[in-house]
Amino acid sequence: MAQISNSEVLPSTCYRVLIIEDDVLQCMELQAMLDRAGYDSVGPFRTNASALAAIKSEKIDAVLLDVKLSEEKAFAIADTLVSEAIPFIIVTGYPQEVLPEKYRQHRVLYKPVPQQKLMEALQQVFNAGP
Repeated sequence: MAQISNSEVLPSTCYRVLIIEDDVLQCMELQAMLDRAGYDSVGPFRTNASALAAIKSEKIDAVLLDVKLSEEKAFAIADTLVSEAIPFIIVTGYPQEVLPEKYRQHRVLYKPVPQQKLMEALQQVFNAGP
């Protein structure tokens, strides 16, 4: 992977990363970070229904998943991602202890997400392979 001056890592392939997040500002920040690093951001999707439809219809390589979308929990989305073998990173403001046990092995990033932490997490996801 090619290094650029501000410590961001450009992916060697254009990975598509789906954003599932209900906070508009957080969406804009995540999209900007992905775009700067050379990823193709898809979304954002702000509800369980729209996110599940996108997972079925879009070609995606990974997902950034907020576990609380307005008043909905996003665990049905996480279950779908697991069953479809789509890697995901949980992006949340809640402590990891509030996550159901079965999701705690997934990478968790805490809001606000620093650019470097996001890039490191995505590198780990894509280096892990299918």
